[in-house]
Amino acid sequence: MSDKEYKGRDTEVEGFDRRAHDSTGEGSGDSIHLDLPEIERDDAGIPTFIFRDDLAAGDKPAANKKSLEVVLLWREAVMSVAHYSRPAPITIGDNMKNDFRMAAEALPVDRFRLLDAEGDDFVLNFTDTMAVELRGEDGEIHEAANLGSRVQSSQGEGFTQKRLKIGLNDRVAVQVGELTFVIQYVSPARIIPYSVLKTVDFYFTKVLSLSFLGHAFMVLALLLTPMDPLGLSEDLFKNPNRFAQLILKEPEIAPEKKKKFELEGSKDGGRHKDKEGKFGREKIKKKDALASSKGAPKVDPNKREKDRKIALESGIFAALKGGSGGAVSNVFGPGGLGTGINNALGGLRGTSLGDAGGAGGLGTRGSGPGGGGNSLGIGGLGDGSGRGTGGGGNVDLGGRGKGRYKVIPGRTITKGCLSQSVVGRVLSRVHNQARYCYEKELTRDPNLAGKVTTHFIIGPTGAVMSSKVLSSTMGDKAVEDCLLRVISRLRFPPCVGGGTAEVTYPWIFKAGGT
Repeated sequence: MSDKEYKGRDTEVEGFDRRAHDSTGEGSGDSIHLDLPEIERDDAGIPTFIFRDDLAAGDKPAANKKSLEVVLLWREAVMSVAHYSRPAPITIGDNMKNDFRMAAEALPVDRFRLLDAEGDDFVLNFTDTMAVELRGEDGEIHEAANLGSRVQSSQGEGFTQKRLKIGLNDRVAVQVGELTFVIQYVSPARIIPYSVLKTVDFYFTKVLSLSFLGHAFMVLALLLTPMDPLGLSEDLFKNPNRFAQLILKEPEIAPEKKKKFELEGSKDGGRHKDKEGKFGREKIKKKDALASSKGAPKVDPNKREKDRKIALESGIFAALKGGSGGAVSNVFGPGGLGTGINNALGGLRGTSLGDAGGAGGLGTRGSGPGGGGNSLGIGGLGDGSGRGTGGGGNVDLGGRGKGRYKVIPGRTITKGCLSQSVVGRVLSRVHNQARYCYEKELTRDPNLAGKVTTHFIIGPTGAVMSSKVLSSTMGDKAVEDCLLRVISRLRFPPCVGGGTAEVTYPWIFKAGGT
């Protein structure tokens, strides 16, 4: 029977009902029976359709051209088909390694050798529990018991089995339980010639070829393109450093315009529209006048020129760098205007609006309804007060005046890469800013004074990394915070070779005359 004929028998079983048979009245524990249509079987229980047909002429085997066909049937359905060109053992059972898996209730072992190899032929092994029938070349069907000498007995592993050599034109049916094995020789399957070109996917081949050519062209272009080292000067490796420098760069602070320190007094009223008069007599002889203090030296007419030369030789800038004994201390110190101004003022006679005169002094003369114009005063130095002794052309300047404010830089202490002179030169540029911090709070508290000692660290780039107040006798938080903001904006020369510098700098704030 050919493969085509057995495929035709692999049909669906029709006309059966599946029902539950309940003999005890209890449903779940009973088995389920299937009512299947009966098929025609012979006395041995083998289906009769197995031996009805013959092999086609093209499927008949030859001595030198044969292949063993094994077909597994369940009723009329084909379960499995196998062909063996060379003799080899064929096993059945429920073991995973068997060639045909099936239930082992009707088998003596779980791996039973149904067929064995004997030279170039196959030998069938079966037991008494199996039904075996053979149809020979003459078309007659014989049971195994009627085959005589062709069936031989042998001892298996704990059981007795029988052996039957399968002839070239024999068809053997073996019934094992509900399964039937049909064994026979057939002609080997013919090899169907085919062309290799028919297996090639030309569309995929085209796409793959184009992709390969595109990648090859790109790689070749990269290899042939010359590399310019100068083209890497503005690449991404340089951008992070430039970006970091942009962040660390301190914003430039516009230099503050220094206000000129002017001595100015109160301004006079408007000019009289008529002829001006002059205070005092029109005709009076000028004479030297003495100060109110007895024994005071005479006024030197050339004292102003001498003082100018001394100022040019010493210099106001040198006085700013010096200690408390410089020339500036005579102006801003507790001594007020000093003793030399008494001689320069000349003799003022009395407290009344009478005659006055003197050489180089503040004497006035003349008469009239009023005076006009602006005069240079010394009121800007403070609010002085005093009362002189009247008469005789003498005047007393009274007590010392009280100035607005004073900022005295202290001794600078530096540790690190910057010298004391370099640090002091940078700090001297912000004295006006420090004075502003003090003057702003001085209007609120006229008695505000004290010493603020600051400490700050200068980084390698010259910027101030941190600043704080070490000690303060002023007790004014606003002045201290303003002073720290001034320090934080400072920019010092960068340290050669890197490193940092620590600076301790005291600031002394005091009102004039204290």
